[in-house]
Amino acid sequence: MKSIESNHLVHGDLANPTNIIVKNGAVNGIIDFEFALSGDPVWEFSHTLDYPMHDYFDRTDLNSRCLDERRSLYSCLWSLFAVYLNAKNPDLAEPLWALYQNRKDTLSD
Repeated sequence: MKSIESNHLVHGDLANPTNIIVKNGAVNGIIDFEFALSGDPVWEFSHTLDYPMHDYFDRTDLNSRCLDERRSLYSCLWSLFAVYLNAKNPDLAEPLWALYQNRKDTLSD
């Protein structure tokens, strides 16, 4: 797997629409950065298949090679993170636990 050329700010939870503040039809702010990191922008797309990842990368100057391979790896990491959080505090981990339950079959492939 090829490495990324540089790190980028990754929010980590833009799949939650309440983290994007919209005013008058325009993005006015982004909140809730507890999962933010400096890294591969593909990570943002790893915990949901609802994002049009290829459309996004086609519109940027970021290297889009190996997107699906990296997304698959990160998706497994998100699922493992969900298992860990659920073991520590099931109430806080509910959304990630649901993700794991939906994806656990892909972990065994």
